[in-house]
Amino acid sequence: MVEFLLLNKFRLLLLFLIWLPTLGACTESFPLEVLPTSFECLSYSKGFNTGRVTVVTGDPVYDALRSFLEANRTGWSGDLRTYAPSIYFKSESVTVNCGEDTVVVNYRGDMGSTRWIQISNPVKGCRAAVVEALLKLKRP
Repeated sequence: MVEFLLLNKFRLLLLFLIWLPTLGACTESFPLEVLPTSFECLSYSKGFNTGRVTVVTGDPVYDALRSFLEANRTGWSGDLRTYAPSIYFKSESVTVNCGEDTVVVNYRGDMGSTRWIQISNPVKGCRAAVVEALLKLKRP
């Protein structure tokens, strides 16, 4: 009897682990209206912060990020995973992590809410677009 119960618990756990990745499978559009007018932009390499700059609407870096997000409004889904930062934008209400092949956004659910929502989109190009804009800032 005990073996039967353990086997059923194992089956339930296995089914749960198979089902878990589909939790965020629903795709949604990116809510552009959550973007603030300024971000602190941080760059990371191997887990260490390698640079920091504040960007506002109209700056090449901010505009590169916004353009990328506008061009990739679809294909977003809820996501429970944790990602290492790459090119990381943060404000009080939104964070955006531009990775090599995934963009991850965390934002507050409602104005004044303490509940955060994390969505991701498996698209390439965000990091490259932002790095290109950052390099233009550094050129004389």
